[in-house]
Amino acid sequence: MARVFLLCVLALEILGLVFFRGGHKDALSFAFPEFFSAHRVFSAYLLAVNAVTFAAFGIDKWKAVRNRKRIRIVTLLALAFLGGAAGGLAAMYLFRHKVRKSYFAVGLPMILMVQVLAVFCVMNI
Repeated sequence: MARVFLLCVLALEILGLVFFRGGHKDALSFAFPEFFSAHRVFSAYLLAVNAVTFAAFGIDKWKAVRNRKRIRIVTLLALAFLGGAAGGLAAMYLFRHKVRKSYFAVGLPMILMVQVLAVFCVMNI
């Protein structure tokens, strides 16, 4: 949990440093739909990584029920950190998997928050 927290804090520090040091537009934009429609490759990447993360959580749950070899925690967290936090959160609650583990129950929402803030900063640079 501490590593996830530290990575999120580091990302927030970097975003804050870049954004608040004058590296943004005069008027802030919250036009997320327009941003994603203008950047189709980025949108396709996010859709794909969220689908893969969702599937990975589902496969891990399936393997857990059958006492088979599981997907490593670091793999699930890495998929979330690479942009699949929304898919991971959806899978967590849909499959009721990893909801009691603090590094997922707290870590994935933190990662998602950092990702939303990163997109917001990129939109306004």
